[in-house]
Amino acid sequence: MPMSTMRERIAAVIEAYSAQGMHRTGTEVDRESGVWLAREIRELGIASSEEPIAFSRLEVEQAFLEVGGARFDGLPCLDRVPTGSEGIKGPLCWGSDGTGGIGAAVVRPQGGAAREGLIALAHEGVFRGGIVITDPEWMPTGMGLLNAPRYSSPIGPPLLQLPAESLAALRHHVDRAMHAWLVIDTHRVEATAFNIGASITGENPALAPVVVMTPRSGWWSCAQERGGGIAAFLEVMRAVAEKPRKRDVLFTANTGHELGHLGLDHFLEQRSGLMRKAHCWIHFGANFASNNPDSLRLQFSSEALQGHTLEALMRHGLTPDNVRGPGQRPGGEAENVFDGGGQYISILGYGHYFHHPDDIWPDTVDLENTERIVAAFCELVVGLADSSG
Repeated sequence: MPMSTMRERIAAVIEAYSAQGMHRTGTEVDRESGVWLAREIRELGIASSEEPIAFSRLEVEQAFLEVGGARFDGLPCLDRVPTGSEGIKGPLCWGSDGTGGIGAAVVRPQGGAAREGLIALAHEGVFRGGIVITDPEWMPTGMGLLNAPRYSSPIGPPLLQLPAESLAALRHHVDRAMHAWLVIDTHRVEATAFNIGASITGENPALAPVVVMTPRSGWWSCAQERGGGIAAFLEVMRAVAEKPRKRDVLFTANTGHELGHLGLDHFLEQRSGLMRKAHCWIHFGANFASNNPDSLRLQFSSEALQGHTLEALMRHGLTPDNVRGPGQRPGGEAENVFDGGGQYISILGYGHYFHHPDDIWPDTVDLENTERIVAAFCELVVGLADSSG
């Protein structure tokens, strides 16, 4: 039986999504989460679609660093070439030193500058591999994993991600450039990933469609990171379906976000010309459901879309503190639309538990704020779907 209020529905969706487990692409949780989302769509009286994607999933045999008689287990950066079971050996040095066999850097998932610095030094022949340690000043324990934008075409060097609590013990070894052994041994398993979608037919097929998209995969439970987008996706679908609209509205919840947006790439490959043809792409990105205050970030392809969106948000008591306007390359899947010359509205936020295993319901979510955002975007998308200009 449908719940009576938007807030209750949003809470139920984020709670269910968070409880499913680690939403990594092509895994059993990813499959079951897709089945669940398709069922949620059908319960709205809308036909769902499951779009399979042939996928080569990377399985980790072992991933560790040994130095000074201690072993540090971690997870590899999945878009880097592995070492194989033999590993690599050499002195362990800070990346800023620019010397050594295995470079080390402290990183946060929001920015990969330190990681990219290690990669650049490796390309110069300075480092053969590296370790990236989650910054304990950002999060004292656990790993804030880095996305793998080059997953489909990995390049060197091998990089191992280590939890924040390992820094205290490793600092001594890195400061002294002690000899270390880095092993990242993986193999690939053929699997299937899925985009989940739906479409609502408009009254005038001559009008360009509106496309609503959100990622549905990620490293961990992803309550604030992905849950808000899934909830908004369903609420907007509900609002559009309330009565006939002028334009077609297409919905796609894409897997592969953490692996270079491979799900969105597949969606676009199957729909030649849609990027530029669409009237507007609505992108529900990461973390706008976060309980971090003043964290909203809006991204727009035109001043007109920016004005409409900010007006809708203001009607619901929301004033974004970060706006990336026309001509500025956006983040998240909106960057694909920007690169392809499409029109877009994109919303993201800052979440302190971004890419971290502690991003779970209800601890990281601001439900009241999320409801206001979702209500504003329901009005916004309905307005776009009903427009004829």
